[in-house]
Formats: sequence, C-alpha cells, structure tokens
Amino acid sequence: MNSAGIAVQFSALPPGVVMILAAIAVPWIPHMARQAWMLAAIALSAWGLTTGAGEHFVWTALGYEFVLYRADALT
Repeated sequence: MNSAGIAVQFSALPPGVVMILAAIAVPWIPHMARQAWMLAAIALSAWGLTTGAGEHFVWTALGYEFVLYRADALT
C-alpha cells in the first residue's frame, strides 16, 4: 500500500484497463514490435480473467473502502 492508501497489484487490474494502458503506448512503438506488444497485452488481459473470485483492487479513502475491481466466479 502506498501513501495514498491505494493497494495495487498489476495482476489485479481489470482486463479492460490492461488493454487501455497497452493501447496508449501503441503510437510510439515500431510496427513489428507493436504486433508483439498487442499480442502480449491480449495474453496479459486474458490471464487477468483467471484471477480468483474476490475483491482485488480496493482504494481506502476517508474511512471508506472503494472496491474498483471485484472478480466473480466465471460460471
């Protein structure tokens, strides 16, 4: 947990956020590396779907806990 009260693990980010963060860097990556970059982003995003059920991205502020990412069991 850092000083702002946000506990962040990269594996706990929602898969959509991983794709958005990866897409921000795309315009500055050369063509061949861009293809590998996007395949890696897709693989990382898919891996994020395998996180177990529970609360993974929680922000505590002013005595409240804000749950930003809660994974449900995929059934």
